[in-house]
Amino acid sequence: MTLKRLLMPVLVLGIMFMMGSMAFAQVTGPTSINCGLSVPLNAGAGSTPRATANGHTEPIAAGPPVLDVPSGAKVSPPTPGGGTLRVTCINAGGPGTPTDPGVVALTISLGVPITNTTSGHPSAAAQIRLANGTGDFVVGTNVGINTTNYSAGTIVIGLGTPNAPTGATPTTGINFTAAPNATTGFVSSFDLMGVLVSVNARRVELVQR
Repeated sequence: MTLKRLLMPVLVLGIMFMMGSMAFAQVTGPTSINCGLSVPLNAGAGSTPRATANGHTEPIAAGPPVLDVPSGAKVSPPTPGGGTLRVTCINAGGPGTPTDPGVVALTISLGVPITNTTSGHPSAAAQIRLANGTGDFVVGTNVGINTTNYSAGTIVIGLGTPNAPTGATPTTGINFTAAPNATTGFVSSFDLMGVLVSVNARRVELVQR
């Protein structure tokens, strides 16, 4: 039985982040930060189009299958630990402070159990990890995975310092950069990579929402 699906499951980004009033007329007031999820449209990224051969575990956001020349088979993702969700945050307001917005917890809920870990399973290169921080986000410094509930399929990412090693709980918020002008926000992003989820015993398609 083949289950076709667009496996970027229902993603609930728990962002308690809208601090202060909107500051579109000027950028000297409180922060005004909005975050969202996307799939980078580069090689090896995009919604996962169908299940793996056994249908029991699936990479998320791994992109369409590509030809593996040595084996002649199509694989997705093309490399172990592939699959990328990008978190992008835009500050349309004034500069941040340690308390505006303060320490922030982003909760990503996948709706299905997670089958790999943040501690080297199935390998260091294929574990759940963060990478590619831009703007105000520095992975391992002010962005890090705080907790993971594998059975519930949730990953909590902390924004703030300190944020190393994995599992640290930050105590001081990020000093977000103010919007450069009244119509352009300051953009920061990072990638959540390598997540594998279980689709065992599911009887319905998993679709992007």
